[in-house]
Amino acid sequence: MTIWSDGMSYGYWSTIIAVLLLLLLLLRVIPGISHRVLLIAANFALLRALLPITVPSMTSIYNWLNPRLHIEETPVIHATYAAGDVSVSNLSLTIQNSTNVFHILTGIGIAFFAILSLWAAINSYRLIKNSYVCADAATMSWVESNKKKFYKLTVLHSVRISTPISCDFVLRSFILVPPVYELRDDNIGVYTHELMHIRHRDTIWKILALLVLCVHWFNPIVWMLIYIHRIETELACDEEVLQVFGADYRSQYARDLIDYSSGANYGFAFTSSIVFTPFQ
Repeated sequence: MTIWSDGMSYGYWSTIIAVLLLLLLLLRVIPGISHRVLLIAANFALLRALLPITVPSMTSIYNWLNPRLHIEETPVIHATYAAGDVSVSNLSLTIQNSTNVFHILTGIGIAFFAILSLWAAINSYRLIKNSYVCADAATMSWVESNKKKFYKLTVLHSVRISTPISCDFVLRSFILVPPVYELRDDNIGVYTHELMHIRHRDTIWKILALLVLCVHWFNPIVWMLIYIHRIETELACDEEVLQVFGADYRSQYARDLIDYSSGANYGFAFTSSIVFTPFQ
């Protein structure tokens, strides 16, 4: 296993991300593959985008790509000593400058991620703090029937939102709905959609996606990967809702998505929603 440490090696890293994105795009056009499987593949691509390592393998696709793309590691020669004199090669300067630029770009991205994370955490805290528990019998019964041992689920009313959203903090999870929103047979699919986000820890994966985007903010391939990950996250939840309620519920669920996709007005926060919020 080799850990890359110089800017010239970002070409390897970017090639890996590009290959994974291409494979993901090919999987999306194959009939019969569920969106949950596609999302797992997208999650793997996100993790790989954060790991600048190579694992030697006889069957690696990069063994086939390297001689065709002429990608090779070049040793960094910082200085040459001859008879007491020191001379620095042009190659050394080029590689060193490339390394510095890469580190600067990555540092800017990580700093931006820290700022965004703090902002989102504060907004999430305020959003939940200013909400109140949905105490109607239908909602309480639904919450009780969907509780799991590994998290505590609470449904809240919030005046700051116009569409249902979910916040997942691993041990404590929340579904927030507008004040006039009540659980009924015709809108239970929207509640279930948010529950699927919580069950699959989609908020955690979206934080990871934000980190990937901030680290590779200058790479358009990563922007496309994040976009596909966002789409597959929502489609996977939609798919599971229809698996729960059956194909007959499809038209009603589509109407619910249209009715409650008017947008979000709660700012940048660690949430998941049936609509694409700024964080998503």
